[in-house]
Amino acid sequence: RRPHRRATRLDLGVDSGRAVNESQDLEQTLQQRGCLPAHRDHDELERRNALTIVEAILCEWAASIPASSNDTQSAQPQVSLVTFGSYRLRVHRPESDLDVLAMSPSRCCRGDFFTTLVRLLQSDARIHDVHAIPSAYTVRSCSCCFDIILVMTTFLTSNGTLSL
Repeated sequence: RRPHRRATRLDLGVDSGRAVNESQDLEQTLQQRGCLPAHRDHDELERRNALTIVEAILCEWAASIPASSNDTQSAQPQVSLVTFGSYRLRVHRPESDLDVLAMSPSRCCRGDFFTTLVRLLQSDARIHDVHAIPSAYTVRSCSCCFDIILVMTTFLTSNGTLSL
């Protein structure tokens, strides 16, 4: 066991106030030249809001599906969302889609996905352009829009033993 060392401040002779100002100036210049989106904070809030809405709708949908007699999961099933792609890597642009993996309980079968979930999404006034892809045999996927954000969702059914 190593002895506890007290952290010391490393002074590189840099004025931290000046460094902050220079960073802000650089960010402003990059935004003006189109290298950074001008409204990153607003874009991030819109994307998080879209994720919250998708998750709430999916949890409502999963809860509406009756459990089978051999269902070992809790009475209140949850759907977990995991982002991937450019959003997850933080390299997305304002017009980029939002790639989402939705892990649903095993009671949520393919038939329910292409019927009840699609109807639920289509009936929500916040969502438009719902497109399910029933011909995708091995993957259940659906796209829909929230304002200008295209959400591409891929569904995975789990028996409760998955972890990422």
